[in-house]
Amino acid sequence: SVVCPSGLLGPGDRRPTIVGGMLLGVAAGRLPCLVEGGYWWCDVRDVAAAIAGAVADAATGGVYFTTGRYASMRELASLCSDALERDVRRPVLPRAVAVAGLPFIRAYAALGRRPPLYSRNALDLLDDCPRVIDDASARQHLAYAPRPFADTVGDALAWFRTRGMLA
Repeated sequence: SVVCPSGLLGPGDRRPTIVGGMLLGVAAGRLPCLVEGGYWWCDVRDVAAAIAGAVADAATGGVYFTTGRYASMRELASLCSDALERDVRRPVLPRAVAVAGLPFIRAYAALGRRPPLYSRNALDLLDDCPRVIDDASARQHLAYAPRPFADTVGDALAWFRTRGMLA
């Protein structure tokens, strides 16, 4: 069996991952603006349960998409604002403006010896992400039941806060 998750969010992101770092950036207001587009986000706990289901149902095999929920960057910022009870929303720029700014983003990151805020690949993912993905097979065979996305965002931010990663 193969379980194919979308962008994983949730508590326990110790490093944090690229997705967790992006969520922290939105929540901490470190991003001056957001970019049009969205992505499929899923809770790591729900995917872990689906993987356990795949192991238990190994005899049938299959490929299972655990997509969770599609949300735009604007909606993600709004959910962060709700969870934090303060406004962290930012202006949303068209993709073309973000692409034009890539050389400046890279140069600024190099000066500070840190990773850039975004990449061309990240912009492509936000722009090209399909709005519909069929996860019925995971729901049927693995009992995949994604929790509300607002709960995932709130739980992830609470976990980051208790670890001192978010003020």
